[in-house]
This record gives sequence, C-alpha cells and structure tokens, in this order.
Amino acid sequence: MNFKQYSPEELKECSMIEVVHSVLGDKRQATTFNELVQEIAQVLGLSQEQVNAKLAQFYTDLNIDGRFINLGENRWGLRSWYPYEQIDEEILPQPKPKKKRKVEEDGFDDYIEEDEETLTMQTEM
Repeated sequence: MNFKQYSPEELKECSMIEVVHSVLGDKRQATTFNELVQEIAQVLGLSQEQVNAKLAQFYTDLNIDGRFINLGENRWGLRSWYPYEQIDEEILPQPKPKKKRKVEEDGFDDYIEEDEETLTMQTEM
C-alpha cells in the first residue's frame, strides 16, 4: 500500500495494525518489532511520545490479531506466508539434549515382603 497517496487526515484514521499489515505485505519478510514501530511512526507521523503511549496497546493488538505470527526472537510476519506445518517447524526452538542425572542411592534395597514376614515371626517368638 502506498501511503503517499493518502492525506495526513486519512493517515491519522488508519490504525497501527492496518499500517503494519500493509508494511509487512510490502516487505514480504519477517521484521523485528522495533523496526515495525519505527515504520509506523514514520508513516503516521507520530512523535516518540505518542508511539510510547500507544506501544503497549499495539503489542497487545499484534498478539491478538490472527493475521500476524510471532516467529521468535522478536520477529513478526504475516500468518498467510506460512503453511500450518511449516509454522510449527519455524517457531519451535530446537530442544537441547538433557543430561542424565545420576540416581542417588539411599542405601536401602528394594522393599521385599518376605523379609518383613520373617521379622514379625521372629519377634513374636
């Protein structure tokens, strides 16, 4: 979407989410959250104070809106770029192999019922 064709009044009516959707659609690559915020500020002509005031709500909207996907490492993209199977592969971090813990021995052998029965018989005598 070419934002130059809009008047400043029309741009002020655009939501930050609409702008981000257009920006990501034009770039066609995942972008960090900070870069997205800078693009929004530039397109909408917002000051740093205005951006900071709207930042929390924008991040919430970005998470809630189903058109966007967080790809990890603070990168965002459009969900339509990724087929469902690829999303799981790209998002999930590779698990690190777990180290086996040493089994602590408590000094007791497994419980055997026969031993208890013989002990009770011997104490009764």
